[in-house]
Amino acid sequence: MSDRPRPVRGTDGIPAEGAVRVGVDIVRTDRVRDLLRDHGPGVLTTMLTARELADSATAVGLDLLTASGRIAAKEAVFKLLRARDIVLPWLEVEVSRQPGGAPRATLSGRIAALAEEAGVHAIDISISHDGDYAVAMAVSSPTRPTRQDRPAPDGTESEEDTVPTPMQRLEQWILDKNPQYTEIDPDLDLIENRLVDSLAFAEFVYLLGRLTEVPVDVQNLDIEDFRTLRRVADKYLLAGVD
Repeated sequence: MSDRPRPVRGTDGIPAEGAVRVGVDIVRTDRVRDLLRDHGPGVLTTMLTARELADSATAVGLDLLTASGRIAAKEAVFKLLRARDIVLPWLEVEVSRQPGGAPRATLSGRIAALAEEAGVHAIDISISHDGDYAVAMAVSSPTRPTRQDRPAPDGTESEEDTVPTPMQRLEQWILDKNPQYTEIDPDLDLIENRLVDSLAFAEFVYLLGRLTEVPVDVQNLDIEDFRTLRRVADKYLLAGVD
């Protein structure tokens, strides 16, 4: 992490087009606290977008770990792209929450152009916190994002992003719990494959009740109704899945 915008100088070894790239950064909350002490809250508006600041806000003030995680994620993206001789364009990388809570990086301006030139069409972000530290990893993919992951042409989120269906919310919840999966087949046995284990089952049922706005009768559950996403849809969401 840098206290102020600085030039970025990459290595001479540039990965071949389409190669997977990785960027990692770690930020200690004390660094952010010192920035606020020395320069006031306005300093973060040069590094975090209004949306990121809103996501980092709590009822009692700024959540330093959340803000530090977003700063670390931006640095990780910069390192992944190996940009040379440019000032870090902090506001051209926005780290937001996807449905389900997973982070997503949206690029614009010069950073988006650099990514396109490098053949980077999608970047996955992971952020973790431990004590006073926030760590972020950015991993590129040569595969273009799917329509549901790609921002609308005007820079706003598409309707599919802003209003996910209950089935999409359920699937995303399972994916967040099981990062080894990229999608869930509607007929995959969730219980046999331990995607929803005994500890997570109560949370799953609670989420289902919130999505349907009808409390699930936990006293009369049939486990078979929860074995696959198709069965959940047929039983509770009515519309089913393709």
